[in-house]
Amino acid sequence: MGLLKRYRGTGADPLFGFPVRAHSGVAMEGYFWRITDPDTGRVLIALCGANRGPQGQWATVGLASWPNGFLRTEAFDGAWTDPKRLGVCGGD
Repeated sequence: MGLLKRYRGTGADPLFGFPVRAHSGVAMEGYFWRITDPDTGRVLIALCGANRGPQGQWATVGLASWPNGFLRTEAFDGAWTDPKRLGVCGGD
């Protein structure tokens, strides 16, 4: 295995690398977005994480908003991340 592949396997990106693609072989990979409207104080959060463990792969998905207190989370069997660009999918 090459040095760069081993380094990315730790979850790290090289200096001036392309940070949006997935890291191979890490326990958790995914994306977290926080969108804020500074004029109103409203916030929307969305996340999707692909998890790997001895029991297999699963995804953690969540949506939340403020100030109305909306919160939904779910775990799904199966997960996929794109090794070439921005991309994560939860569920089979």
